[in-house]
Amino acid sequence: MKQRAHTFDLLKIAAGLLSLLTVMTVPSGVALAGYFNEEGGPRIASVQGETFVRGGGQQEWGYAGTNTVLEDGDQVLTGSDGQLSVEYPGGVFLELQPRSRARISSIGSGPQLRLDYGTFNVVLLQNRPDRNHVRVDWARGGVDLTQGGSYRVDVHRDGLARVTVLRGDARVRSASRRTLLSSGQDLYVDRDGSFGREGSYVESNYDDFDRGILNRYFGSSAASLPRNLSSFIVGALDLARSGDWVRVPGWTDYGWRPRNVEPDWRPYSNGRWVFTRQGWTWVPDEAWGYAPSHYGHWDSVPGMGWVWQPGKKYRPAWVRWVHEGDFLGWAPIGPDNRVVQFRRGGNDESFMFYRRDDLRDGKRVKVQFLKKKHGKFVVFERPDRFVNPTHLAKMKGMKTKQGRMEAAVQAAKRAEEVARKGDAKEEERARHEAKGRKAKLTTPAQKAGREKTATQKPDRDRHSKGVTKNTTHEKQGGRKSEKAEKNTTHEKQGGRKSEKAEKNTTHEKQGGRKGEKAEKNTTHEKQAKGQGR
Repeated sequence: MKQRAHTFDLLKIAAGLLSLLTVMTVPSGVALAGYFNEEGGPRIASVQGETFVRGGGQQEWGYAGTNTVLEDGDQVLTGSDGQLSVEYPGGVFLELQPRSRARISSIGSGPQLRLDYGTFNVVLLQNRPDRNHVRVDWARGGVDLTQGGSYRVDVHRDGLARVTVLRGDARVRSASRRTLLSSGQDLYVDRDGSFGREGSYVESNYDDFDRGILNRYFGSSAASLPRNLSSFIVGALDLARSGDWVRVPGWTDYGWRPRNVEPDWRPYSNGRWVFTRQGWTWVPDEAWGYAPSHYGHWDSVPGMGWVWQPGKKYRPAWVRWVHEGDFLGWAPIGPDNRVVQFRRGGNDESFMFYRRDDLRDGKRVKVQFLKKKHGKFVVFERPDRFVNPTHLAKMKGMKTKQGRMEAAVQAAKRAEEVARKGDAKEEERARHEAKGRKAKLTTPAQKAGREKTATQKPDRDRHSKGVTKNTTHEKQGGRKSEKAEKNTTHEKQGGRKSEKAEKNTTHEKQGGRKGEKAEKNTTHEKQAKGQGR
């Protein structure tokens, strides 16, 4: 019996070691559902005024904040004074004006957006291959983008949309039509999928939104990709104005060091943990904090402080975890993929700790430092095994905004109602302009030049009824004589009589005189003034 008990205890120990080994060997970036590719996904890059975010499948809106991670099905909304910017990997931005709502439709081979209503601008800072094109959809149409540029889309609740190309080329589509727009052109797409006449949209037509977009992304003071980065990782444009590139002994490339931080500042200390499809994900409070938190590694360099080494692969956070009683702790991992050792005042402060219940509810981090009572901390890669998130940790936005106790769900409801009322006049003006564009499409040449359709519809503006196997020639404008070929139908208008052609050629001459039928052989007709022979 003792031997069996001893064997059972050994089996339990082995099972525990195997479980621990499993936890320690799970790569930190493995998605729970294989969701993000290593480029990462979109984030909210900036907010101004009243803005909201709602997770896919969630009922309640929350106040949007900078660096919020966005996933498939998430929605963003702006109030009457709100502006919001969404950034995608590869230098793609979606700008929302006040009273606008959009949805993150899909994240895969290329960014995909769904515009519900409002005014938007899609910015591409570089060209993209066709297989990774940017796809923008609304209820009755869409646009596909591959060329770097700026593309404005106004979507109205009644189904009417207007596409304006400030820079670049855009492929506009509906269920029945497709066309290509170039810089300085705009086009209305109606709810039935029809296209209006292309219009001219030049600098004199720009409003403040257009000018602001072009200055921010393409002007002389626009932020550019740092020379030490080879690709547009999300958050790259925030680095130039917030830190400096420095040489670090032993590193082959430059490192980046933040400016204007507290002496005791450290990575992953200001912000909160939210639960996404990839598990616990860090949302930094620092406006510049997204790229250094999700790409590359931090290291504590003697004499220089904390320095970030850029990387291309996305992770929810480049940290390792420990647990101690009611607390969970985490620490950055360095370029060598090991926990960065950090000591202060003779104490080991490599790990920052946070109460388990606060992490479960997604509250803002209040860092504490603990000492291990016995031995060393057991390091693991993911906290999912030790804490289950509540619905609060899964919310993309905060229920209340700092300094404002009004619930976000009530404020968002009011914002949508204001948008519904405020857009009525604008929709009426846009509908009137779109109707005028369609009215000018009167000739076949205009239609063929302005619309590219899969099948060309019959031209109803012409008066001729049918065309036989051979060519029908129609001549108008006061001329009366036409040649008829075999099996050709001649239709003549203008108040005069029409005559049929026989198998051979019939010469018809009119002008107030009588016509005669042609016989099988040629009939020569000679007429004198007022007489017929």
